[in-house]
Amino acid sequence: LPDDFTEEQILTRLLSAHASQAHDKGLSNTAYSNASSAVSHYLQLKNRDPQYLLRLTAKAYNQAHPTKPRTDDIPDIHAIFDVVASWKAEDEKTLRLKATALFILLGSKRPSDVVRTWHHPRCLCFEWRTLDTPQWAREHTGEAATILTSLGLLPRRNRKDRDFVVMRFRPYKPKVSRQSNRLYGRWVDLVENRFNFNLCPVLAIAKYLRSSRPIPTNICTELRYAKDSIVDELLDTHGRNPVTATPLFLTLEKRSTKQKKGLQSSTIASLMKHHMLQPLNLNDHVPYVLRATSCSYKIAHGVDVTTVRAAMDCTSEQTFLRHYYRGVMTPIAAQRLFDARQFHDLTLTRAHALSKGSLPPLSTTDSRAHANTGNDAAIANALKVSVVQRSRLRRRRS
Repeated sequence: LPDDFTEEQILTRLLSAHASQAHDKGLSNTAYSNASSAVSHYLQLKNRDPQYLLRLTAKAYNQAHPTKPRTDDIPDIHAIFDVVASWKAEDEKTLRLKATALFILLGSKRPSDVVRTWHHPRCLCFEWRTLDTPQWAREHTGEAATILTSLGLLPRRNRKDRDFVVMRFRPYKPKVSRQSNRLYGRWVDLVENRFNFNLCPVLAIAKYLRSSRPIPTNICTELRYAKDSIVDELLDTHGRNPVTATPLFLTLEKRSTKQKKGLQSSTIASLMKHHMLQPLNLNDHVPYVLRATSCSYKIAHGVDVTTVRAAMDCTSEQTFLRHYYRGVMTPIAAQRLFDARQFHDLTLTRAHALSKGSLPPLSTTDSRAHANTGNDAAIANALKVSVVQRSRLRRRRS
């Protein structure tokens, strides 16, 4: 090598030679990637980059002093469902409130994820899907498909008994987009609820879209994501092909200004606290506890943990156990919901429907069902203890 080569040039040349040798031998580039990260770390420390040193200091502090959840207990989701089901007015304000509440409760989303969902196929779409559902899941038909078809959001179809409208949504530039290096969150599927229309997310969003979409020029196509960040167009997953769209949830039209704007996450959180938590005297809880409530009850009712974390877009198991999951005792045994577990959102509303009436006998033909039909509370309590023990063991191992 030339004598005037700097240390950085020498290290770069060595890495290139190592990569070419690994390629010639058919080896993976994992070792090269690790070596490259180590060299980059060494050079940044040697140059004493202030921003890099601050990031390392913050990372070390967070590891030494991990944050704790604000509350150790979560509210009763069935009491919250009763509050949501009582909103039966058809005005735009009530329809918006119900749609946002069901997005959070059934989709296990943050308020910021809700407001960052745009009214565009890249963030929101509706489709027909033939699902193998039990008989109780298709008791009625509903008007969600008719409304969405009239809005041009769903193709016309001769509905059969097992045909359901499925709503798929994902936020654009969610809270964890910088860490995950993704522009969009994961797709979340919410199935049309045909046995309890008051808690149907597809019907709620269909009615809201019908009532809130005036002339497109009256809607602002910008949304403030942060103090210094305003989004006015959507990119594709590769960061190209920008398109103009409008936020899904909008402010109400006022006399002073005729233009509607996208809601802020603080507004959604305030609505959830005022209309859902305060009526139940849950003044010591913050609205973000609803996300933990949703995922905890899904697991308590038998939904697979992987499915729950995928809907939440939570990749860290440690974060999930520390901040979101809480062992809860439910009034309905998880064995009663074995035929709904593949649908994470229908599981919650099915359990709520069962908690309001006389319980049917558990099936004895399916091995996943439990033969005991006399004490659902005892079964749920036993499940709660076992789940808590498994979570404690998992924390000790980590």
